[in-house]
Amino acid sequence: MKEILIKNIESIEKEVINWRRHLHRNPELSNDEKNTSEFIINILEQLQIKYEKQKDNYGIIAKISGKNPGKKIAFRADMDALPVTEENDILYKSEKNGVMHACGHDAHMAILLGTAKILKSFEDSIKGEILLVFQPAEEDSPNGGAKRIIASKALDEVDRIYGLHVWPEAEVGKIVLKDSACMAASDHFYIDITGKASHAAEPNKGIDALVAAANWIVAAQAIISREVSPMENIVFTIGTMNAGVRYNVVAENVKIEGTCRTFNPAIRDFIERRLNESLNAIDNFFGTKSSLDYQRGYCSLINDSESVSFAKEVGDKYIGKEFIIEAKEPSMCAEDFAFYLNDYKGAFFWLGTGYEGCAALHNSKFNIDETILKKGILLFSSLALEFLK
Repeated sequence: MKEILIKNIESIEKEVINWRRHLHRNPELSNDEKNTSEFIINILEQLQIKYEKQKDNYGIIAKISGKNPGKKIAFRADMDALPVTEENDILYKSEKNGVMHACGHDAHMAILLGTAKILKSFEDSIKGEILLVFQPAEEDSPNGGAKRIIASKALDEVDRIYGLHVWPEAEVGKIVLKDSACMAASDHFYIDITGKASHAAEPNKGIDALVAAANWIVAAQAIISREVSPMENIVFTIGTMNAGVRYNVVAENVKIEGTCRTFNPAIRDFIERRLNESLNAIDNFFGTKSSLDYQRGYCSLINDSESVSFAKEVGDKYIGKEFIIEAKEPSMCAEDFAFYLNDYKGAFFWLGTGYEGCAALHNSKFNIDETILKKGILLFSSLALEFLK
């Protein structure tokens, strides 16, 4: 089985690379994946694979059914690109100014399409059913396309679901598995602090919102460093602060925007509460009026231990122990695949594309080593065949 599978994957590698390059040239933003969806459907029809389009979005769920009944396994690829202008000098550079597959979703779709083609050829030996989920709007936090796929109930009888993400932090071709906590919950907060404007020469006649904001920032960082156990994984980052209208006017308003990443739901609740309390304290001290809009984004991604163990066992067998790596630490990045794991058993893993000079995810110069595409197909395909045999 292993030798046949590898040979079949190698025979379609060029085709899969071409699919990936087409998708890279033609990126589409979250909730606007019309042409991407049509491209995927066209390939599924060529492969004579049944599929269903989601009613309220561009999502697609394809189905490969074996001759005999059995379990159900699902695999997911995300479809959307980012509002980034590509700076790579490549033949398949994005043809849409300001839009780019800077997070590797083009590779994820190509891998799942390759998996579809491979598994279609094995359908007579499959006991059960394989669902291939092409999901839009992964980048659309806090909404996320996963929620809509789940709400459609198309996956309700799935026994296992797997997903992957290309990962520049891991060596090319390495598959990184992480038991339990894998990726963080991601929350987005907006803060508005209002004081009273006055001439800079007479600050006593105003209420300086900028000074109040500066004090709040220090206080908020102290919450993280002094009120939360250092054993907790948590990140609190302020990304923007906009204040004032002129150099010689006391700032009347400050707007702050940032993110908080956690794993522990209790810590997540604690941080939101303490941010509110700290703003109230600042208002009492400075006389400002503040508001906090704390938006819960994606929940933490917690892998199922049994699903991780199975993936490791299959990976060792089909890909080789030297390519299967166990992560020592989780990532503070977020993924809406987390919502699937709230409802179904499964796991998410990282596919290394960390060649020398590889840019980070969401970078205008991000690209992958295309040799990893066949590794992703091999892992997905072998997981399906071993799970349904």
